[in-house]
Amino acid sequence: MLARYLDCAIDHVARGGGMLVNYSELPPAMEEAIPRHFGFVPDAWERAAMAAAGRRNAKAPDQVFADDTQRKRAAVTPAVAAAVTRHPEGPYARMEALRAGAAALA
Repeated sequence: MLARYLDCAIDHVARGGGMLVNYSELPPAMEEAIPRHFGFVPDAWERAAMAAAGRRNAKAPDQVFADDTQRKRAAVTPAVAAAVTRHPEGPYARMEALRAGAAALA
């Protein structure tokens, strides 16, 4: 299912729509790249509000965000790693290539 979502994103961007942002680029991308993409120039209050929101856990807004990427990667079983390699790895690599190409043009 994830591979199909990635394929849809690739198709959409290839048609000239959207903006690809890697999770690792957040929240800094919210300060410049994403608002600029949408033609939005946030004022000081809006920037402060966006920064405050970026410090919260999106899945549990009452909690401060804590990066748990390494913990989750350490918990990946060999079967899950094999499934990721078999299914979404190809579309993800294509999407990252598109994102990198778009960033080079910006």
